[in-house]
Amino acid sequence: MKYQIFIAVLLFFFSLLADAGEGGETSPEALLEPANDCIFARSVRDYTPLDRSHLILRGPSRKRAYLVTVTGAATSLRTDWRIAFRTRDTRLCPRGGDAILVDDPVQRELRIASIREITDRDVDTLMVHFGRREADEQKAPQPADVPAAGVEELDRPIPSPQ
Repeated sequence: MKYQIFIAVLLFFFSLLADAGEGGETSPEALLEPANDCIFARSVRDYTPLDRSHLILRGPSRKRAYLVTVTGAATSLRTDWRIAFRTRDTRLCPRGGDAILVDDPVQRELRIASIREITDRDVDTLMVHFGRREADEQKAPQPADVPAAGVEELDRPIPSPQ
């Protein structure tokens, strides 16, 4: 009985690992669904605007990226070279009144509606979805160079069937 339970638990963990290791690409629609992740405001070092209400924030190591969705829209979000944060503590979180401040042409407060931690693959997917980058087209692999088959000539004639 213990052996059967052990096998069942082992199979369960292997199925979890198989699901996690597939590395399937997440659709842009799934990435744009609301999320409740938080970021330390001091750790934000770079941002990439996607459109008037979505941007990607990056930390100092650029290993972590976050998709931020704001309520409302700011026309200058795509062209502004600086943004600021208003937060109640040291972290930016959705649904806490935290906001991004932009100059649009007067200073404007955009409340944070959603923050989602995303992978580099998700960043690429979103950049293509919002038209900020062209999709990498999969090129067909070039056929390998194969030496031509040699033809051997025979000295004697081939008999014809009669």
